[in-house]
Amino acid sequence: MEVALHVCMLISALACTACGVLGPHRASVSSWLGQAIMVAAMLDMSVPGDWLPPLVWSALLIAAGMYGAARRRWSVPNPGSVCASLDLHRALTFVVAGGLILVLAGPAGPVGFVGAGRSPGGHAHAGAHGVGGATGWLLVGVLGLLVHAAWLVVRHARRTRRRRSSALEAASLGVMLAAMAASVL
Repeated sequence: MEVALHVCMLISALACTACGVLGPHRASVSSWLGQAIMVAAMLDMSVPGDWLPPLVWSALLIAAGMYGAARRRWSVPNPGSVCASLDLHRALTFVVAGGLILVLAGPAGPVGFVGAGRSPGGHAHAGAHGVGGATGWLLVGVLGLLVHAAWLVVRHARRTRRRRSSALEAASLGVMLAAMAASVL
């Protein structure tokens, strides 16, 4: 089951990147960088051993999400546009995924986040799983992002062909987060 979740996370991250790079509403270079970090982190989680420690992947993803949200000017004439809502969704997904990587990385501390050490297995998911403290709040964030992804999919799938790639990108981000959340449980 865990292998299937890893494959699902990796394929979803690749689909999201393909939509962002090749779609008609192309993401910015900073979003491409964030998506590349996401793909690399999912690939690293899918194979035994670590290219980078999970704390570094988490910090990179959270920084990419925060930068993506901060650089976006929310005072554009049409804040409900495809790009604005998808940029926000992508940025929040990076932040929540960074938190989930911390949860999946190792033994939980008193607030549900990773403690100082890693489990002796050395694998990114070798730690104890469970819901409590900050982990529960992360799962609430996942649920909110899944609802937002579903709204984006419904909103953009019915529109022109050009906007369907936005729906596919939102759906792939939602599937990736759902697989990460399922790994936590």
